[in-house]
Amino acid sequence: MKNNFYITIFLLIYNFVSAQTNFEKGFYLDNNNNKIEGFIKNTDWKNNPNSFEFKESENSETKIISIDYAKEFEISEICRYVRADIDIEKSSNKLQHIGFDKDPQFTNERVFLKQLVYGSSNLYKFEENGLEKFFYSVNNSPIKQLIFIKYKATSENNQGKYSSGDVLINDLFKRQLWTDVKCETTTQQNIKSTNYTETDLTKYFTKYNACKGDPVVTKIKAKKISHNLKAAVMYNNSSLSVDSYSPSYSPDFKNSGFGFGLEYELILPFNNNKWGITFEPSYNNFKDEQTTPPSSLSGSSIIAKTTINYFQLPLGIRHYFFLNKNSKIFLNAVANVRVIPRKKYTVEFSNKNHYDYAPTTFSPAFGIGYAYRKISGEVRYYLTSDITAASNINMDFTNTSFILRYELFGKK
Repeated sequence: MKNNFYITIFLLIYNFVSAQTNFEKGFYLDNNNNKIEGFIKNTDWKNNPNSFEFKESENSETKIISIDYAKEFEISEICRYVRADIDIEKSSNKLQHIGFDKDPQFTNERVFLKQLVYGSSNLYKFEENGLEKFFYSVNNSPIKQLIFIKYKATSENNQGKYSSGDVLINDLFKRQLWTDVKCETTTQQNIKSTNYTETDLTKYFTKYNACKGDPVVTKIKAKKISHNLKAAVMYNNSSLSVDSYSPSYSPDFKNSGFGFGLEYELILPFNNNKWGITFEPSYNNFKDEQTTPPSSLSGSSIIAKTTINYFQLPLGIRHYFFLNKNSKIFLNAVANVRVIPRKKYTVEFSNKNHYDYAPTTFSPAFGIGYAYRKISGEVRYYLTSDITAASNINMDFTNTSFILRYELFGKK
């Protein structure tokens, strides 16, 4: 019941604050080329959207504008999406999904393309569930896809040069660049060294536009993965409930203690830097002594005591809700491995009986916290886990941690 209570509170808080994505100044063009200015909800789309949320003023009603009613939309100085009815091929670069077709298999779709470079040449990006494809146009020509296909060799598609199943590459995009997006100073080595990545293609198209005398204009801010390292101090409120064949051998331990560790956080470069991956190894201890009541088996009271020095290795997902530039609320979902490194840590009884702990156990956890600049605090609840090494008893360990962190350094 207690676990369910904490999970329910966690979900309620998540639902309460999840609507905090900002509306920012922007505009869209309708089908009659009318420029409609207002505010667009900036969700920093990982996948190309098919619609967006729009408000004419900060206090007006939110409207959903679908792709059929907007030729393009832009959030000022952040991103621009252009509608296109295009032929698109969606071959995968993931090894388990690579096919045998060397040539592109097109389907016609209406999509919003994210514009990366603007000028004499334009570069666009389409992203869907990890699939990235790039498109281009030159001097207002129709938008076309830059072709890059990984495919598996067969006797038919490689004239026996490679073994069947080898992964080959159709890099037609380099020929397209040489034919359509080549300046007087462009060399074959420039083309050869350009990879099918956002970084390389953005650099190539920007250089081409500069060669043509265009001002350097990019339509999105460069996204980089940022990370930080924090020192952490934990105040642990823990309990250990032993359930065995006799009340004399079923003590309930409760105690509080401190732990310390380091947290490494990787901030993912989408959704306005609201998602992070964390790893926070820490060293903790738990110690208590109880006197159990006499029973028919023991005949007298028994003193039970335990000391546990243990490591926690929590790997988590974090989601931020920004309140302003310097402060934010965050929620954590954690998969934790608890390690008790030395076999001597047991529940010991005054009559020389003892129970051993399992060396490793698994305990999921949920947390909520607040961060201000370099300082953050979190309340984290670890779900109850059985830490016994025996099969005929239960030892349920529960822990609530109050964690204080300070950022030692970070790369933004």
